Amino acid sequence: MGTTVSISDLQAGDLVFWGGRGSAYHVAVYASGGMILDAGTPASGVTERRMFGGASTVSAWADARASPRRWAPGI
Repeated sequence: MGTTVSISDLQAGDLVFWGGRGSAYHVAVYASGGMILDAGTPASGVTERRMFGGASTVSAWADARASPRRWAPGI
């Protein structure tokens, strides 16, 4: 569901899924400036962190599996 967007076209509020088509194992909300909002673990709760690279990031092996989507209800 939603429209696929490139990493370079992400806008605040876009959803970023990790995993195969129809089998996502993680989702985050794109904040802006390369940052996402997600709950890395149930214990950590929701935090803001870098989407790619650097400390406090989604792991490198998962970076290649990111699939951004833009959801626009009613369109």
